[in-house]
Amino acid sequence: MVDVRSPLAHCKTPLLARGGSMADAIELKISHASIGSLVQIAGWGAAFTEAVTPLLHELDLDGLGGFHQAQTSDGRVCFRIAPTRLLIWTMDSQVAPASISDIDAASAPTLDLSHSRVRVTIEGSIARALLTRLSTIDLRLQSFPVGAFSQTTIHHTSALIFHSQENQYELLLPSSYAGSLWDYIGLAAKPFGLIDS
Repeated sequence: MVDVRSPLAHCKTPLLARGGSMADAIELKISHASIGSLVQIAGWGAAFTEAVTPLLHELDLDGLGGFHQAQTSDGRVCFRIAPTRLLIWTMDSQVAPASISDIDAASAPTLDLSHSRVRVTIEGSIARALLTRLSTIDLRLQSFPVGAFSQTTIHHTSALIFHSQENQYELLLPSSYAGSLWDYIGLAAKPFGLIDS
């Protein structure tokens, strides 16, 4: 298997910020890491549900899930991005769940997207404030709680934002625009006291 090199491999990570007041505590950390495995499963109607149910059961996920709330289990995340389309993300592994290959391709074709996305993590007490500058979605906790995700845009480029933990967000960005988006995120973070950007 070919080892895919991240387009952000040359970028310094992490970027740190102490906040606008230049306090001693680090309040913002922006980093990039291997995406692991990202597989899209699509399909049509009831045949799709029937085809993916065994996989979802194996991954300890409760059905197809909702459209804005991700399902998580043992380092895997399932995003329902359309009525009959899922993204299965294995965060810390280059290997997709083996049972994906058992899915009936006629009912639910799969597509490995691991090479086409990069992972950027934004965390810290001012992470939400930075993301508010980057996207147009409502990131207030009542609208975007832990576990929520949204497909949106950052700097006119498609992005998936996932609220993975309190004060931590994962961004899945297109590989082809990763370098320019990394620079854009760093530029947007400067008012927050970014160090050595």
